[in-house]
Amino acid sequence: MAHTADRWLLSAAALWLHWLLLTHAGLCPDTSVLSRLPTQCQKFSKVCLDQNVYVLYQNQANPRHELFRSITKLQLRNITVDYYGFGDVWGTHFEHPPPLVRPATGGEETRELAHPQFSRCSTPMVIYSSHLYMYSRFFAHTVTAINMMQQAGVLDNRLSLVLDTFGMKLQPFHSFLLAPFTPFDITTLSHMSSRQLREQPESYSPDGQHTRCFWCVVLWTLQ
Repeated sequence: MAHTADRWLLSAAALWLHWLLLTHAGLCPDTSVLSRLPTQCQKFSKVCLDQNVYVLYQNQANPRHELFRSITKLQLRNITVDYYGFGDVWGTHFEHPPPLVRPATGGEETRELAHPQFSRCSTPMVIYSSHLYMYSRFFAHTVTAINMMQQAGVLDNRLSLVLDTFGMKLQPFHSFLLAPFTPFDITTLSHMSSRQLREQPESYSPDGQHTRCFWCVVLWTLQ
């Protein structure tokens, strides 16, 4: 038991040192900017991503805690999902269902969620965008909105940009158009939330490895 506690303390210390180094290198988002996000954004603290599900660890989300308020629900309004390769085909679109959200429990299947280590530097912004696979629509609504928000100083340029694609891969134009707004590679929610080894190298965040638990996660709805 003592050895387990020692390993946990060493791991936490290593994570803290890693955060200090990344902060010194200027790769962590500015917390003051995160406090003035656009109204289309929702911010959550202490969240793990697990196979497209948002798992919440704050006491306010725990039904057994005295600070519990209510089960968190996310509603997306007027977000239209289209398919890879069929974005211009009439009749293949549908309305995006509400994202799945649940509190953390004592029955987590993976060690990463049972004993989460929340990254304080990596901050993903999960983008829910209508007609994701239509180039002109994506440019006019998503890319333009991100550019305007960054120019206005209400959106940090060191966020990890994550697109919800319903498990489909990105088109080359997604990465090309979003590259100017982040120093990291663009990724999908299904990939970031997949149950892969934490040690797996990744380029979508300053951590440089497969991170699924974060001190802060931002959701942005773009019609």
